[in-house]
Parts: sequence; structure tokens; C-alpha cells
Amino acid sequence: MDEIVISIVCITYNHEKYIADAIESFLQQKTEFKYEIIIHDDASTDRTSEIVQKYETQYPEIIHGIYEKENQYSRKKIAFMKNVYSLCKGKYLAFCEGDDFWIDVGKLQIQVEWMEAHPEYHLTSHNALLWNYSEGSVKAMNPYSSDKEVSPEEIIMQYNGNLPTASLVARAEVLQHLKLFMGYSVGDVILQLCSAVEGKIYYFNRIMSVYRHMHTDSWCAEFSGNHEHHISHCVEMIRFLEEYDHYTHFIYSKYIMSRIHLYIHSIIQLGQECFLEVLEKKRLNTQDRDFPYWNEILRIFLQSFDENYYDPDLQKFVQTHEHLVILGAGDYAQRMARQLGHNHVHFDGFAVSGLGEKKQEYLGKTVWRLKDIPFMQKQTGIIVAINPIIWNQILDSLEADNITEYICPFLFKYCKERL
Repeated sequence: MDEIVISIVCITYNHEKYIADAIESFLQQKTEFKYEIIIHDDASTDRTSEIVQKYETQYPEIIHGIYEKENQYSRKKIAFMKNVYSLCKGKYLAFCEGDDFWIDVGKLQIQVEWMEAHPEYHLTSHNALLWNYSEGSVKAMNPYSSDKEVSPEEIIMQYNGNLPTASLVARAEVLQHLKLFMGYSVGDVILQLCSAVEGKIYYFNRIMSVYRHMHTDSWCAEFSGNHEHHISHCVEMIRFLEEYDHYTHFIYSKYIMSRIHLYIHSIIQLGQECFLEVLEKKRLNTQDRDFPYWNEILRIFLQSFDENYYDPDLQKFVQTHEHLVILGAGDYAQRMARQLGHNHVHFDGFAVSGLGEKKQEYLGKTVWRLKDIPFMQKQTGIIVAINPIIWNQILDSLEADNITEYICPFLFKYCKERL
């Protein structure tokens, strides 16, 4: 077979201690087909480019290096990936960053054989070892316990963590979707979700690569404890998820909303003062395209912690309903009750989807099951006061009880129309 079947894409920066391991693991692959290695060095300040050039000289037919003179990632020019992909000749694309490496010489053969036999699958993945430098430990990542098809909903929610980047092999057709999201700095989840647009995803529970975590010069180690970077990353992922939701015509909306709120919850845990400090820095940049998202997260902060705050949409909802019931009987419900009280709004009681601990009363008000609210037919509005990180479950519960008149003031409001 003369044509190149698979292109290995390796992005590297200041990986002089690790890049040789990655390249050697590529060269050791035993395949029945030809492959190429495209290595992008993002203007490393150490010996990374020198090492890559040495290998390229030794294997000119296989290895092709791209050497930046200025670091593109720091300048937020993630579109350099378009140039990388334009060089790829393979029917498939394999991925491994310069500080990770493969440990199974049959990895590419296994994944390509599967995808050749199953054209409906557009991405395959596998198990990997997590080498944690900060803990001095090595253990299996185990996102799943057996070979299986992975649903788009599982990719969105990442219940068991992300699929290892160095495990991914995709059909080159994914580029037609991926090119629309080149402006984002985190590519592995985006690659997975773009692959799910038209095809299936398969996971092999076989350990075939190693993910180095929290080592010197790693992305995680560099930004660990950096609140500004953490918040900016979360906001960027929220923006991507919103755009992906529009792109996929909202078929995964309830899962995407849950995932968005996991990012918002991560920000909220840092504290309002920390968020406001970082937000003030962002205000100085009037060209910041993510600014509407920062403002929306601020609204959720106020909704969550300021008892005098009164969301404009909630005000309209209250005015158009004769009866009001708070869905929930926990911290969020308590915050909502206090907020309504501060704004002199009467509500009838609380509701739960199931009685759980069989509460009959909460904060001096009656607690009903949703389906047992006695005045549901009398212009009753449900105020959802539950953490939206489980929005997919909340929405399922509302739909099961045929509830259509509801509002969740804690819920993220899409910003795309305001951009």
C-alpha cells in the first residue's frame, strides 16, 4: 500500500525532556500501511526543535516538522492548526502531544483496522496510563470499564473524565467540522464532539498510551492555582458549548446546559470576590469577545448570593402567574425563598419530583410532589431552584410531569445573540 493511510499529528512546546519518547513511540508502530508524522513546534525556547530536526533529517520520508518563529498559542492564534492539517495526507488522523507517548506497537493497526471494518465510526479511543508527576503515581485512567460505543452525551458530560488525547484516531473528514472551531485553545474535547456530528465513537479498554500530568512545563502545572487562567478557560469552554449547541441544532441541549453549569460551578467555588477581581481586568479590554459570558456568569453569582437581587426575567414570570411554587428543598430553594421574601413576593410552597425524605414542610411552607400540587391548572408557575449541573435530569423530571410553566433563574442564558 503506497498511499499514506494515517497522519500522526504532534503538537509540542518546550518538551525537550519528552519529545524523543513521543517520536520513538511513533516510529515503533508495526503497521501494514504507511503513515507520516507531522510535528508542530510552537517556537520552543529549549532544545525541542533541535531534537525534532534531528529526527526529521534521519527520517525525511516519514517526519515533517513545522517550526514557528513566534509562539502561536500565547498570541491566541490557534488557527495555526489549519496549516498543520493542510499538510496531512492520511485518510485518518492520530494525535499525541509532545510530552505524551504510546506504549503499544500495535495501536495504530488496531484502530485503523476497526475503522476500516466499521465505516460508521468516525473516532476511536482507548485506555491510557496517567503518570502524575505531582503525586509520583502511575495508574490507569479507565474512563470506561470495557470496550464500548461512547455516546455524544457521554462526551459532553465527561462523567468519567475525558478520553485521553493520545488515544484518539479520527477520520480526516472531521476537519470539515473542526475548522469551524479552530479559535479555541482546547482541542481534544472539540475533536471528539466534532467527530460525533456525523459518526459514532468507539472505545477500546486496552492501555496503549501514557499521559504525563503535572510535570515541569506542562499546561496543567503552569496554570495550577492561576485563577484568572482557570476562569478564562471555563468561559472559553462555555462559549464553545453554546456554539456547538447551535451547530448541532440543539439536539443535545439539556446535556450541554448541564456541562456549562459544571464550568460555572467551578468558577463559583472560587468565590465572588475572586471572580469580580478577574472580571475587572477583563472590562479594560473592550474587544474581548467573551465579555457577554462574563456578565452572564456575574448575573448567576448575584442570583446565587445576593438576596436583594431580582432577576428581570423572574420579575416578569412572577407577574404573569397566580400561584408560585419553588421546585427544590435544599440550599438553592432556601436562597430562592429568601430572595423572594426580600423582594416581597409571595409563593405558595415547595415541590419535589419525589418525596425523598418525605418532607411535608420546609421553611414553614407545604412541600408537594410536582404531580400533586393542588392548583396546577390555575396559572401556576414553577421556579426551579436546583443546581443546574443536573439540568438534563431536571428537564426530564419536568417533562415527565408535563410541566411547561417554569423558570430557572440560576440557569445560564445563551449569549450568542448578544455577540
